[in-house]
Amino acid sequence: MKSKSVKNTSRNIVWGIVNRIFAFLIPFLMRTILIRILGSEYLGLDSLFTSILQMLNIAELGFSAAVVFSMYKPIALGDQDKVCALLNLYKTAYRIIGAVILTVGLLLSPLLPLLIKGHVPSGLNLYILYFIFLGNTVIGYWMTAYKKSLLSANQREDLNTNANTIFTFAKAVMQILVVVVSQNYYLYLVMMPFATIAENLYIAWLTRRLFPQYVCRGQLDRNSRRDIGKRISGLMIRKICQVSRNSMDNIIISAYLGLSQVTIYGNYYTILYGVHTLLECITKAMAASVGNKIVVSDVEKNHEDMLRFTFMYMWIASICAVCLLVVFQPFMRLWMGERLMLPDTAVILLCLYLYTLCMGDVRSVYVTSAGLWWEGRYRSAAEAASNIVLNILLGKYFGVSGIVVATVLSILIIDFGYGTTIVYRHYFKNGKIHTFYLQHLFCAVVTAATAFIVFMICRMIPDSGLTGLFIKGAAAFALGNLCLLAAYHRTARFRDALCFVKNMISF
Repeated sequence: MKSKSVKNTSRNIVWGIVNRIFAFLIPFLMRTILIRILGSEYLGLDSLFTSILQMLNIAELGFSAAVVFSMYKPIALGDQDKVCALLNLYKTAYRIIGAVILTVGLLLSPLLPLLIKGHVPSGLNLYILYFIFLGNTVIGYWMTAYKKSLLSANQREDLNTNANTIFTFAKAVMQILVVVVSQNYYLYLVMMPFATIAENLYIAWLTRRLFPQYVCRGQLDRNSRRDIGKRISGLMIRKICQVSRNSMDNIIISAYLGLSQVTIYGNYYTILYGVHTLLECITKAMAASVGNKIVVSDVEKNHEDMLRFTFMYMWIASICAVCLLVVFQPFMRLWMGERLMLPDTAVILLCLYLYTLCMGDVRSVYVTSAGLWWEGRYRSAAEAASNIVLNILLGKYFGVSGIVVATVLSILIIDFGYGTTIVYRHYFKNGKIHTFYLQHLFCAVVTAATAFIVFMICRMIPDSGLTGLFIKGAAAFALGNLCLLAAYHRTARFRDALCFVKNMISF
């Protein structure tokens, strides 16, 4: 019989992937409709306001992750009073964060005309549009969004993602109908706060039905509040550094090579980021189950689980990297044409970029579930600093390829190398870090050999539009898995992973 945590993780993965697919397709559809019916200026306004509010949302600073982590232990031990006190703290904090975002958002409103070059579409009031966006963001904090933490901490992240998928889809349908029938941009935007309110009311009803014992009451002791504050500080550093890593590449490319290269690189990075986001559905789905096991299982069992999950995850990451290597250039040639393509060397490096991003994903789940954000503060700062310095040095002499190499080196040395020592020093403490490194080294060698073999075979398949692209992708997927199977099938790690997968799907 499959354990409850495995069932929950399976659900979370499946529905997380469904949610990410919708998250990709719906914005693409909405962008197309806005441009075709209303015009590109309306899409520009939509993107501008979204970007402003995303910057303001940094006020959240990872508070939700810290609270969810703090709930793992009391939920596992049945300490209802502490869960209620945490929920009460979360509610209060979100009310304050919402007020901060509202205040800062209002203070920024006089600057809106300075952020728009050219004219606003006639008949539109810039401030009314902005206040609709701002109100939509604040509503989420002031209503019952904090109750999502109960679902996450109880290993039911699938319910959060399902609710988000349903209401995002419903909002998109209503917005499409409004645009097609009335072509009224105000009505189009008003659908956003309505959908936000509806989703919050549904989450409130769902959590009352599933967890009626948890209500907002009580106060945490001083030590618990101090511990959460410390974790939030570590998370804040980590989030800021992640933004720095993701943004610095484009800034350096723009400074050295110009906006045209930023556009070309952005096209490739959008696909790479989309693939990695889908992969992260797996690790996100694992988080609550791992957090629960850290509380109830011994360290050695959790270490063995991490090695198993890492092997399985890197198999998937290897296939994604190999398939990207094969289809990246044919897809770009079909989509953008020869003029907007990077050289093959840069594409190989981008596939390596994806692979190195994945190398630390499973380990990061254990860092998060063990609450080691504060312990990893120096790692985050070191990675951001090294990425900036290497980007400047290598980007100046080697262009886009140098910038990708700089990012890969920062991830590989600081995030993967240094970051792994943190979880082994502060949680596992078993002196087996070499096992983790050797497993990754073996996987990397196998992946490199697989990539070379598959690429050399698939390059013989002629490019013939969408049909050729599909054939190349299918061939890369099949050949990649066959190569990995040939390399791993006699290993104990493969047999262990196979047993786990059989158990996972046996329901």
